[in-house]
Amino acid sequence: MNDAKEMEIKKGKEYMLMCDSVFDNSVYKFCDAHSDLCLAYEKITGGFKMIFGRDSDANKFYMQIASVVDVASFDRVGDVNKGESNELWYAVAVPSGRELSILNSFSNFIENEQDSEIKEVFAPKSSSVQWISENKSKVMKNCLSAGYIFVKTAHPSYISKIAKKLDLKISFCKPVKKFEIDKLREKDGCNSEQKHSYSIGDSVYICNGAFNHQRGIIEEIDSTSESRQLKVVISVFGREIPVKLSFSEVKKVEV
Repeated sequence: MNDAKEMEIKKGKEYMLMCDSVFDNSVYKFCDAHSDLCLAYEKITGGFKMIFGRDSDANKFYMQIASVVDVASFDRVGDVNKGESNELWYAVAVPSGRELSILNSFSNFIENEQDSEIKEVFAPKSSSVQWISENKSKVMKNCLSAGYIFVKTAHPSYISKIAKKLDLKISFCKPVKKFEIDKLREKDGCNSEQKHSYSIGDSVYICNGAFNHQRGIIEEIDSTSESRQLKVVISVFGREIPVKLSFSEVKKVEV
């Protein structure tokens, strides 16, 4: 082993992977085949002690080996031996379009588990109103982090355990900075004021202002933060007249 390799191992992150001894040979082979991630490993009672250059390498290694070996736990040595709190946020890849349902499944599991290792789950959401008729509407929730939910835990191996128990499909998880989560929280719960539901040519019902109760067709959409207006063409005494309206003054009518 050269000096550079020894120095890299000395500065590396130490983890413990615990598994049944029947998987020992599989772990040996996997570590040897993924030496770019696992810098060194050693057999210990009940599992293996491993060294990684970065925590992200350890997380990538775990997500791959978990498909081959039934891992009981995978944690940093400091977390296990010193009782340190090392809770981090992880971006968990999930099927697009299922973000909110998977988020709810994790949330329900945490609520029902008294000793859950998952501290918090989160995904930024927006809401928009879709009008089915003049008097009937429904609020649509949309995930703003397409293909991801975010999980806070000190033990990332627990994420895949829950997913497996709940029969949820996730592909990988990677650490994210707290400031990135804070930025996403600023967007959470925002009301999109239906702007994402509008298209040129849509039929709308005017519910406020001088043209209240009139129907019209959207001709232009200006969704800039300053104006946020629609140009709607309405019929007045048989003549088509364009009027400018705010998003909140109209209701989209689904055909």
